[in-house]
Amino acid sequence: MSGTHTGQDLDAFGYDAPAPGDATHRAVTHRAVTHLRSTWQHQDEAALLDDTEARRRAMSRIRSATWLDAQEFPPLEWVVPGVVPEGYGLLVGPPKIGKSWLTLALALAAASGGTALGGVHVTARPVLYLALEDGYRRLQARSRTLTGGAPLPAGLDLYTDPGPDVLTHVLPGWLEQHGHEHPLVVLDTLGTVQPPKTSGESEYQRDYRFGQHLKSYLTDRPGSALLVVHHVRKAQSGDWMDSTSGTNGVNGSADYTLALTADREATAGTLSVTGRDVQAGTYALVLHDGAWALDGGTLTRAADRARATRAAQDLGDTQTTVVTALAHAPGPVRAADVATTTGLDPRKAADYLGRLSRSGRVVRVGRGLYTLPPANDTGPGTTTAPEAPPGFDTFDTFDTPSQGEGVGSASATAGRPVCRVCHGPRTPYPGDGGTHPTCRPTAPHPAPGHHHPPAGVEHVFESAATALADPAATLVADTEQEGPR
Repeated sequence: MSGTHTGQDLDAFGYDAPAPGDATHRAVTHRAVTHLRSTWQHQDEAALLDDTEARRRAMSRIRSATWLDAQEFPPLEWVVPGVVPEGYGLLVGPPKIGKSWLTLALALAAASGGTALGGVHVTARPVLYLALEDGYRRLQARSRTLTGGAPLPAGLDLYTDPGPDVLTHVLPGWLEQHGHEHPLVVLDTLGTVQPPKTSGESEYQRDYRFGQHLKSYLTDRPGSALLVVHHVRKAQSGDWMDSTSGTNGVNGSADYTLALTADREATAGTLSVTGRDVQAGTYALVLHDGAWALDGGTLTRAADRARATRAAQDLGDTQTTVVTALAHAPGPVRAADVATTTGLDPRKAADYLGRLSRSGRVVRVGRGLYTLPPANDTGPGTTTAPEAPPGFDTFDTFDTPSQGEGVGSASATAGRPVCRVCHGPRTPYPGDGGTHPTCRPTAPHPAPGHHHPPAGVEHVFESAATALADPAATLVADTEQEGPR
């Protein structure tokens, strides 16, 4: 720096510079510049130290794989098992189809420790319901409808003022009181609190930044959940995740997303679930007096009903009836089972099952045995069949096996699990209990008080046992029922 700084330059740094003609001008200027040089040098050194310390702190947060392998993390906390986990999540859906009714019902169930969705038991926890588009009168009426007039749970707190205090005082203040109790917070809706874009910020950056801000409220509060209600865009996409209103930053910042789908004023719909730590699934729901419930009373049955609905799209009445019969069955069924359940002629039932199998609407898992596609299939048109049910791995074949690799071949059975009773090879199947059908004392039936499948379908496992006992006789019976192959 030159020693001939002007008075204007020194004024900029807070010095009262004498007039240029003053005798002390040169001395004052020299002392001021020397001081400035010293100040800047100290600032540069301090900045260097700050940068070094910041880097040291950042590097200290790196963890080795050995450290990771030695950690023991608590299991994922569930507000509603299988549906709503801990973390920041979204519930999206079109307007006026019952999203607020659904979230209020979840809040009431979580606060009371009752049953959510008509069949999922939940643990009681503190709940804050930020109903920023409703008033207390509406909340009271809906809550009394959902609880059947029973007293409302004391663990539920409500707030309806959509002002700026929601995120600055109300939410952080409530979490300070209850954050250690694994609470649930429901925010209805995202649009009431979402900020505008900042200068130079894209919509994606705003959406993701705000999502991360909402997630930050749960930092250092393991087991806590924040479920935010949001809308979908009018232009629907083939992937329901792409229908969320806004950019991909909305879904991208969330830990999980729930999507409620239903026609307005309909009494049935679906709830789709996906997330980083959540098993993806789609569940059929029914609506009665404002309450959404799982169709069938359990997640498993509701998933089966949703698969049946998807498989029956654009089908005629008879084929839809056949698909519905498969959805209500406890396992794979034969044409005779479908005929008994639906009243169809056995040959017609076999014919319809064959058509549905060829179109990918249902899959054939063994000779004469049919079921719905697995939950993770690609929908109608898929050609991938699931593994055969237990007990049929010794003689059954798929519709389109690869050469020499039918279910009964050595390559097909190598490395398979074994039956827990007879220790013979078996193919795992949902609900098989780890055994062959013939190794079970009795065929499984729904628990008392639960939804029962239509009459005539319960004996499917007994049919499977008969097939194992006398394969030849069974094949003859199949040929008589289903006609020439």
